[in-house]
Order: sequence, then C-alpha cells, then structure tokens
Amino acid sequence: MSDATDGLAPTVKISKKEIVEALEAWGKDALSATSLARSLHIRQILSKHDRDVSAAMKAQINESLERLNRDQHAALAHIFQKSETVRSAAEAMKTSESSVYRYRTMGLNQLTEEWTQLEAKAYRRYRSLIEERAQLGVSRLFGATDRLTALRDALLAPGDPWLIGLDGIGGIGKTSLALAAILDHATLTRFEDVLWVSARQSQWHPVHGIVNAAHPALTYEGFVSRVLDQLIGPRAAAIMSPRDQAAHMRVLLQEKPILVVVDNLETATDQEALLPGLASLANPAKFLLTSRYSLREAGAVYTFSLDELPLSDAVDLLRYELQNRNLLTLAAAPDAELAQTHDVTGGNPLAIKLVAGQLSAFPLSRVLDDLRQARGTKVDKFYRYIYWQAWKQLDEDARNVLLVMPLVAEEGGGLHQIEAVSQLPAAQVTDALQQLIRLSLVNVRHTGRSDAIATRDASRYSIHRLTESFLLEEVIRWQAEEAAAEN
Repeated sequence: MSDATDGLAPTVKISKKEIVEALEAWGKDALSATSLARSLHIRQILSKHDRDVSAAMKAQINESLERLNRDQHAALAHIFQKSETVRSAAEAMKTSESSVYRYRTMGLNQLTEEWTQLEAKAYRRYRSLIEERAQLGVSRLFGATDRLTALRDALLAPGDPWLIGLDGIGGIGKTSLALAAILDHATLTRFEDVLWVSARQSQWHPVHGIVNAAHPALTYEGFVSRVLDQLIGPRAAAIMSPRDQAAHMRVLLQEKPILVVVDNLETATDQEALLPGLASLANPAKFLLTSRYSLREAGAVYTFSLDELPLSDAVDLLRYELQNRNLLTLAAAPDAELAQTHDVTGGNPLAIKLVAGQLSAFPLSRVLDDLRQARGTKVDKFYRYIYWQAWKQLDEDARNVLLVMPLVAEEGGGLHQIEAVSQLPAAQVTDALQQLIRLSLVNVRHTGRSDAIATRDASRYSIHRLTESFLLEEVIRWQAEEAAAEN
C-alpha cells in the first residue's frame, strides 16, 4: 500500500472531555483557561463581538444548555455550575440518582455533538480564508504521511523551532505540504492567526504553462506590507509610513502566537538578507518557509528537505490524477505499465501531473519520449519552469559537474568519483557541489557509517531522475541559445 494522505477532510472533533472541562470551569469562573477557549468557534465570536473570552464562553454555554431538555439542563447546572453531588442534584430535582446520571450523559453527548458541529463550521470558514490568502486549494498528498506528521509536530511545539523550512527542487510538493500542515485543526488552534505571504514570481498552469505573477519580487518592505494587510487590513496599513509599518508589525507579532508562511522564498530579492529579519521577529510568532534553494546553511532554520516520490507512491499519484480526469481505462492499467513514468519523472509530483494531463491526447510512450527528449513547447516550458532560474546562477565549474552527474551511480557517487568523471581539481568540485546543493540540483546523503564520517566518500551525491532527463536533452539547447546570444 502506498502512503496517501487525504488533506481534503481533516478531522474536526470536540471531545466530551473538553466539554466537561469547560462546564467545570463554568462553575469556577475559569473559562478562559480551557481548551475550548482556544477553539475556532469562540475565536470567531470574539472577532465579531466586543467580549472577553470568558464572556463569550459563558454566552455560548448558556445558549447550548438552553437547547437541552429541562432535565438534562438541570442535571448539568446542579453538577457543574453549582458543584453539587449527584445525590444532592437528585434530591433537588426530585428524581433518582440513576436518572441524574442518565440526564448528565445525554446532556454531555448532545453538547459534544453541537460544539463539534459549531467548530466544524468555524473551521470551514477559516480554512476558506487561508486558502484565499494562499490562492491555493489543498490537494491529496502521496508519500507524505511521515513528513507531514513531523512538520505538524514542529509547528505545534510550544518553543523551538521558530523558523521551519521546506526546501527542494521545483514541483516536489513543498507548497502543498505546507498548506496541508497548517490546515490541520490542531495547527489552526495553536496559533491566533495564520498569514500567507507568497514570493512566487511564476507558477505552472496545466493548460497555459508558465504564468507570471502580477506582484513584484518580494522585499522586506513588501513582506511587512503584506503581513499588515492581513493583520489590520489594507486601508489601515496604507496610511502608515514604511518605518511605522515595520514597527507596528513587530508589535503585533510579539503580542500573540501567529504563524507566517513565506512561500517560494528563493524568489525574494535577497533571501539571505530577509532571513535575519524573520528570525528577529520570531517568538511567539513562528515562520514556515518554502524554498527551491537549500535552507540548511541558515543555522536558524529547522529544515525538511523534500525528495522525489518512491515508485509505489508515484504510480498511485498518476492513477489518482487519471481518475480525476475520467481517464478510467488508463487509470486501470497495470502497475508495471504506469511505472514507466517513474523512470522519466523520477517521482516529481508536478511532472507526473504534466504526464497525466497529456494522456488524454497521446499514448504514454509518446508522452514519456517527449519528456525524455524535451520535445514540444509545453515540455520546454516545463523544464524552464523547474530549472531555468537555477541554471542561470551556475558558474562554469558547477555546470560541468552537473552535466557529468548522469554518469554517477544512481545511488550516488562520492567525491573521488565526481572528481574523476568531471576531471576537475578537488577544490573546484567542492565549490561546484556547494552551488548545486544550495540550488537543490544535487542531493546529498550521508552513509550513516560512524567510521566513515571523516572520509572523503562519507557523503554520496546524486541527482533526481527528472534532472537527468533535463540534462540529456534540454540543457544542450539552452547552451546553444546562450552561445548564440553571446555572439
């Protein structure tokens, strides 16, 4: 079985334990310290009415109790509001103790169901707001369960890490994973608000190819402006000077726990300059960053590096995409036939979706050959979307090392092997690999052998299958274009 995570319907459930906690606090006037005080439903009440948390909780509890029948209401009021024993409640209600227990249970069950429905409604409303901020809908994830759990744990942690990063090659699923993690109900109730700032300069459209963004490249001033737009509204933010905006944002982020997502950080005007500014704003605010460029060199960022999907998950993703396009005959094809896609795409989710989108018009063999041979306008645009910005930043040594990486063993090669096939001195190979790793063009993994840490081949370097397909054909054209432009 593959690892598929359906991010479309996260569970929203208020427990009976939480209801009991709130009712016990109701009698002690301590409602603001309960877990339900942090619920999305209560938070939305507070955003509409000038009440404190305790008043909002009391009002909602009283409304809910009024919807119970008389006996259930009376039993809960005697036991929780008046802190009476079941025996005293039975005497006051002129009934048996067993009846009081029954009324209590029935009342708690009804309150639990009602508050679950109220919270689910509030969740749907808040989720729509965040998807609007992100301009993106959550999608089903494959091969992401473990990584999603680890990311949620990092977000839910009461302290460190304050800056959390997702890095990896384009199309690998960083933004989708980030959105799925923050739309978890526990994550949304952990933070007072969730903001989304996109630095994306272009995105891949399945029909139109590369679609450029309307906004300019992200600067720190632009980041401040977009954060304030979401916190206090565009009109209030617009009347402030840039200095006042920065000061006001800092105050707001230091007042309460807020989660800020910065998507596609690599397209910011200066990623290295932006990171220290974000670090200075952290605690109690947290930041979730996505980037095509490695974030591991930034010591303050707790980084998850995403890799391509394994074969079984890649096949299941392709099958799922075909079913969504009503290509049911193709979706029912044997695993062995669909597995050919992995040989070319290497499990890159965006590349798999590109393949699925073309299968309504062409056979699988033709689609994969076009991707492998870099044939057709759409394939050319796709490779440019994934690789062009990174390719332009490479110096000659880094390009030469990248071009010989298909000759390295699939499981990765050590420094000795890369030096041999590139015919470059050790120092130049080191510098080239640093560039390639930073741009997520080369993957690095450690052997895990304690006796190999200090050896030159303790680390293994490899490339994605999709990168190999790109290097074998498309990059040759780019080199020819660059040579022609220079002449």
